[in-house]
Amino acid sequence: MIVVDQPVGLFDTPIAIVLEHLAPGTPATITATSEMWGRVWRSHATVVADDAGSVELIRDAPVTGTYSGVSAMGLFWSVAPVPGKSVPVPPDWAMQPSIVHIEAEASDGRRAEAILERRLAGPGVTRRPVGEAGVVGTLFLPSGHGPHPTVVVLGGSDGMISEHRAALVASHGYAALALAYFRAPGLPRELAAIPIEHFENVFRWMRAQAWLRDRYLAVWGASRGGELVLLLMGSRPSLSRRAICRTSATGARSSERPFRSRRHGDRSCSPPGRTISSGLRQCSRTSQSAGSRSISTPTRSGI
Repeated sequence: MIVVDQPVGLFDTPIAIVLEHLAPGTPATITATSEMWGRVWRSHATVVADDAGSVELIRDAPVTGTYSGVSAMGLFWSVAPVPGKSVPVPPDWAMQPSIVHIEAEASDGRRAEAILERRLAGPGVTRRPVGEAGVVGTLFLPSGHGPHPTVVVLGGSDGMISEHRAALVASHGYAALALAYFRAPGLPRELAAIPIEHFENVFRWMRAQAWLRDRYLAVWGASRGGELVLLLMGSRPSLSRRAICRTSATGARSSERPFRSRRHGDRSCSPPGRTISSGLRQCSRTSQSAGSRSISTPTRSGI
């Protein structure tokens, strides 16, 4: 038997999975299969039952599997795409639940199954595409009347609008604007020389909206979007205490300057020939000199 404490919940909700009624000291294999982003994803773990014939993923480490060590959520973060063609996803895919099929097989051949439902958008969250005043993206609003504290969510160099992150942010009570800054109608085609002034226009437009007005405004970025957040902190002191940055110092090289400021000249985070990680250190120093808090780590910073 498979026991799951949270069969329906948000993507960031911890889930405890327990197997019961196994033969003590025998292995059981747990497989998780789901469909996300037009692909089938799968993970697995083989765990040995305790003396009571049970397995608890929050307690037990697998002997083999797609992850190692004790991790209650190991089956979820270690999923990998199954070979095969991807299928198109609907525009509102972030509003749809992801169904996860859990299957357990004991050493004697007995099987058990469970179905989980994981959501990016919680109850009451709404989605609206935005394309006006030079602002391109997708707005997610939480339940209840505004205005709301708001987070601008920036993606990375893949050019995708980070709807999945914005939907999850909205599920926790914030308005969230998943913002495009290139590869979208009316915006630069490539991640090169993106004018910083564009974001000043975005912030002005947001302040005029009923769902924000004078409430708290934060900026969240991942990968190249994280570099952009650091640059905004350094070049726009008014934002320096309203930013959340999650960057990835992968060591990949950039052949172009991704961002520029007409007012202050080229303020690229990653000059030609510099690695992303060195660019982050440069932006960190720039932000600190502008009066923002220290950047504690290149992988995650909260201001």
